[in-house]
Amino acid sequence: DLYAAVSDPSTKIAESPLELTAAMFELYGGAVTSTLDERVTHVVVDPDSLERLPEMVAQLRALRSQGRLRHNVHY
Repeated sequence: DLYAAVSDPSTKIAESPLELTAAMFELYGGAVTSTLDERVTHVVVDPDSLERLPEMVAQLRALRSQGRLRHNVHY
């Protein structure tokens, strides 16, 4: 997650260590999105910045309850 507010690209964290991770994912054919939606198969979180994790889990659960999350996401 590269954003201070989950799924809000206007709150991008400057010099996030996950920028390199995102670039590596894309280099190997992965797709990086700016929002949590039904396309998400993996979520990568900076271990030094776990305060947003509960909000991410809540958004993923909401997607699952709406039937929009087709993948099994482990927390």
